[in-house]
Amino acid sequence: MREVRLDLFKLYDADEKSKGSIKVILSNKSKCLVKDLLEDIKTKKQLTIYELSEKLGMKYSTLRMSFQRNRLSLNFIKRLLEFCLESKRLEVIKEIKELSSGTGNTYIKVKSPQFLTTNLCKIVGAIIADGNLYLGKNKRKWQIKIGDQYRDNLEIFSKWLEQEFGIEYEIKKDKKLRMFYMDFSNKIIFDYLNKIFGIRIGNKSSLVTMPEVIKEATFNYQIAFGIGLSMFDGGIGFGRRNFSLNTKSEKLIHDLNKILDKLNVKYSYSNKQNIANGLYQTYVWSEEGLRKILKYFLEPNTTKWRQLSILLNGFEYSRPRNLELISELYPIQRKTSSSFLDVINLFRNNTLMTKKEVQLKLNRGERTTRSLLNSLERMKVLMSATQNSYKVWKLNPNLNKIERR
Repeated sequence: MREVRLDLFKLYDADEKSKGSIKVILSNKSKCLVKDLLEDIKTKKQLTIYELSEKLGMKYSTLRMSFQRNRLSLNFIKRLLEFCLESKRLEVIKEIKELSSGTGNTYIKVKSPQFLTTNLCKIVGAIIADGNLYLGKNKRKWQIKIGDQYRDNLEIFSKWLEQEFGIEYEIKKDKKLRMFYMDFSNKIIFDYLNKIFGIRIGNKSSLVTMPEVIKEATFNYQIAFGIGLSMFDGGIGFGRRNFSLNTKSEKLIHDLNKILDKLNVKYSYSNKQNIANGLYQTYVWSEEGLRKILKYFLEPNTTKWRQLSILLNGFEYSRPRNLELISELYPIQRKTSSSFLDVINLFRNNTLMTKKEVQLKLNRGERTTRSLLNSLERMKVLMSATQNSYKVWKLNPNLNKIERR
């Protein structure tokens, strides 16, 4: 697998003030390397350390203090390496393991990934799908926000962040919108997303696409981007059993379709926006295609993974604690709607029922009732048979094992 080096100096901002600038955390080795380079350049250019320091954009007193604190401005490192041979330059860059920004209460320190990783691609896909970058005020200037209806999506996003940047943030709940979200300020991660991966600040809407650095990388990185995208912008259709991706960006939907093409996944797509919601939509319907979605695009044991796994393999296969879990996995959109659990509860007191009997007890339409029964049969929660020329349903007797757990 070919490694893709990220250009950390894209985080450089020539106009940035020293207090707000991103700094390199110096290890003993990197400190020695920088000091040796300063000595080398000073001798070759016949400059005093004071003159050289000023030439590199920093007062000598500030430079000396930086060495004492083991933090040196990324801008200073960039200017310094412009005087060096490529071999020396790479030697210093390899030792950039951590970055910091801010002072006092706003001080943060994070790991600094130098190479493209699958986790970074997932983070980028998730932010492009359901997150955004925006400029707040004062101490919360560089804001990153991402939300989803399922808490475990935020938990896995937090895990990706922790693995790549070594930092964790609180997951919050918005009760009005019935969703979970993370909203945090981190200049370094913000600049990674904005300056290295090219994610726009503010509303992305129809403009987003797969970043070039990921497009030009090997296919496994593009799949990882697809995971982030699908976990946050993908949906599982319960009634007709499908996977869909919905976005306002025509370019982004084409990016996903190209990944599906390479995986030989058949899908349906219209190059026109849905009139009802203004979204471009790709659907995967076939069992073979859905099994590939389960394998490649959904993180194991998350809600969306379980939703699709149960639709493909049956409820018993997923080893749930009890049947009530079905309400958590397949939440109803409106309080007036009938849930899978409503149907299951009917069969607890009625051994066999026809579709018409279920329809009358639920007080729902024929189409809705048929969809609920067929979905539960796919999940192997219900079983069907023909009795007196009528199709009847009953609870799968194997589910008694689940109820006893």
